[in-house]
Amino acid sequence: MVIKLAITVVVTVVLLIHMQPITNIAIAVSGPDWSLGALQTTSSELVVESATALVALLVATALSTYKPQGRTQLGQRKLLARPASEPAQVVE
Repeated sequence: MVIKLAITVVVTVVLLIHMQPITNIAIAVSGPDWSLGALQTTSSELVVESATALVALLVATALSTYKPQGRTQLGQRKLLARPASEPAQVVE
């Protein structure tokens, strides 16, 4: 599915871009004189954007597991192209 691939690529790129702020936080916290207040804005932003990325990945997962009822267009074409003498196979 093209939509699932596009969602996955966009989310992956966004998460890779967020590696820089995470690295900056790690460097700031590793110093001896860090304060929680200085990191509050950055950490809140990262939580919101990470949650958004998680939702997008869950949507991609749902798209990959969803199966509509009935046959797909390809299945219908194969069914119509089959000779009438062959018995139909029902797959649940």
